[in-house]
Amino acid sequence: MDYSAVMICPNGGIIRHEVTQLAANVQVGNFDSIDDAIAQACIDLDCTHLHKGVLSKGEGKGGFMVISNQELEEV
Repeated sequence: MDYSAVMICPNGGIIRHEVTQLAANVQVGNFDSIDDAIAQACIDLDCTHLHKGVLSKGEGKGGFMVISNQELEEV
């Protein structure tokens, strides 16, 4: 399954494109499990996994939320 990391601002909201309002995201890749996708996203994005796919760039710096591309369409 393909996974993406949705960009999260420091207050926890989803960062969106000004015009299209689509969630800003980074493609993580195709993995057998979300755990594998989270591990790779932590390496690629230099983040720490907090809980259930939420990644942090550091205190007060925002981060990412790893989700499947299917879920991305719903966000």
